[in-house]
Amino acid sequence: MEMQSIKPAAIPAGSRHGGWKARLPAFLTLLLAALATSGDGMGQKTGSGSKQGKLAKSINAQTGKLLPEKPERDEIFDAYVSKTSPDVAWGSAWMKAIDFSGVAWDNPRTLTMISPRHALMARHYQRKIGSKVTFHDRRGRPVTRKIKGIENLMHDIAVVILDEDLPATIKAYRLLPPGESYSELLRGSHALITSWANGTRKVHIHAVFSVFSGLVTFVDAATLPAKFFNKLIKGDSGNPSFLWLNNEPVLIETHTYGGSGRGPFFSTPENFGKINAAMLKLSKAQKAPVYQLKTVPLSLPSD
Repeated sequence: MEMQSIKPAAIPAGSRHGGWKARLPAFLTLLLAALATSGDGMGQKTGSGSKQGKLAKSINAQTGKLLPEKPERDEIFDAYVSKTSPDVAWGSAWMKAIDFSGVAWDNPRTLTMISPRHALMARHYQRKIGSKVTFHDRRGRPVTRKIKGIENLMHDIAVVILDEDLPATIKAYRLLPPGESYSELLRGSHALITSWANGTRKVHIHAVFSVFSGLVTFVDAATLPAKFFNKLIKGDSGNPSFLWLNNEPVLIETHTYGGSGRGPFFSTPENFGKINAAMLKLSKAQKAPVYQLKTVPLSLPSD
């Protein structure tokens, strides 16, 4: 295991992460993550023939069907609006199969929808209440709303409520069901990593290294050409990561750290529960419809 290739950047100024684990040096946190994932915590093997290995193998096979034999364009948009039209032209390369309509790309501080009314963003890199937010449907047409409320959580998570529901043409992403076994289940799984830095919205392929202490850490996908990898930098914070599962982008993270990427893993029981509670609190405060997180069907080993 090449630990030296995993280089999460420091937490940006203004972010808050409580607890002794969050104050550990990055390399020590990663070492603890490696130790936590190296054993057989459930009494099951983690090779390619186990439940865990089969899930990662399935995800990678499905993701592989998206990818061209040789890396090509990685831009999410062919054109993001113009002087003559507010519409966008979605990317025409391999990523055209992915529905990114539920991500607000109009600002580096991206929002990612988890219900028709609620979104997630990075706590340390967020928009203000009252800000306009613009999404684009799969035909490229804009849909604009305003932020009405924000609930800040641990692990750099901020839950947002909009002033009114978005139409069904804007995707609300499902999550993995909450569970404690994802470090074993997802180890080596290829993930769709988005970025915004330098003004170009892109999607890359990294691999899950571990899920530890409420965070997921990514590394470069060693089995894929290096051009599918992209180092995350300042300005990429809050952009989402997905797994491609059964022809659906399943939301797993938004970026806090740079390098290969690291941020809150939304499907730990704690994060999942706190997000649901925040959605309920915001809906009640705004007298808005009540929504909760939706999950994809997935059979998990007992924890």
